[in-house]
Amino acid sequence: MRSLLETQILTPGIIGALSAKSTDEFMNLAGTYFSAKYSQNHNMGYRLAHLPENRVNEWLQTDLLSKDNQWRNTIIDTAKQLKDMGADFINLTPNLPHIYADEVEYKVGLPVLNAATVTAETAKKDDNKTVGLLATKKIMTWDFFKDKLKAWGVNVIVPSDEDIELMNKIILTELKLGKINSNSRDEFIRIVSRLMHAGAKGVVYGCGEVKKLIPPNCKVDENKEFQYLYTLPSFIDFRDSKAIKVYDATTLHARKMVDIACNGWDKTRSVA
Repeated sequence: MRSLLETQILTPGIIGALSAKSTDEFMNLAGTYFSAKYSQNHNMGYRLAHLPENRVNEWLQTDLLSKDNQWRNTIIDTAKQLKDMGADFINLTPNLPHIYADEVEYKVGLPVLNAATVTAETAKKDDNKTVGLLATKKIMTWDFFKDKLKAWGVNVIVPSDEDIELMNKIILTELKLGKINSNSRDEFIRIVSRLMHAGAKGVVYGCGEVKKLIPPNCKVDENKEFQYLYTLPSFIDFRDSKAIKVYDATTLHARKMVDIACNGWDKTRSVA
């Protein structure tokens, strides 16, 4: 195993998630992967900046995200700060601000690691051409995340309008607050089953909270109890039907960020 000084080539500039807890979870994913694959004796170098918490909830709860130039400009300005701090590429930790990912790349002059493209690349390698998407309402109904998947030849199926509203409510009022409700888990299982019957061969967790309710590498038995499976690849096994592959965008995003930092951008340029 090579040392950090021998491996790290680039410094990621990380725009933190929409809560301190989510940022910590992302950094833990990246740190664990870095230690396991590259160096157990060092920490990965990075630059980190946060979006203003006093406005995050307002942006999330309204439609200002698509209309408010201040939101767009705040993300761009934060990325510019990271560039000035020495970042070599930008990593948008939350998925929702990826709506401006291409614009950030253009205006800041640094490549942006896009979580949707990383997810699409992984599904493409699996020859998985149809996936279901589980996330908050804006990610499921707006095109910015789905279009990246489609650009890689991955068709996207989303739940019904009614189920989208239900999932959004569960994520925002329960999961983001650390509440795990068995009834909500049953609803998510029902929704995944519907996506499978609609033709999905994989399911994308487009929001970091989803895996708290239905963890990857688990089995769902007849009474809907979960058993963790420490095997790869990640999947949900419904026993009464074929297992469905899980693409956790947050985990894939964190790992790709580490790989680019340690191997260089050119070797993984396909994820731009």
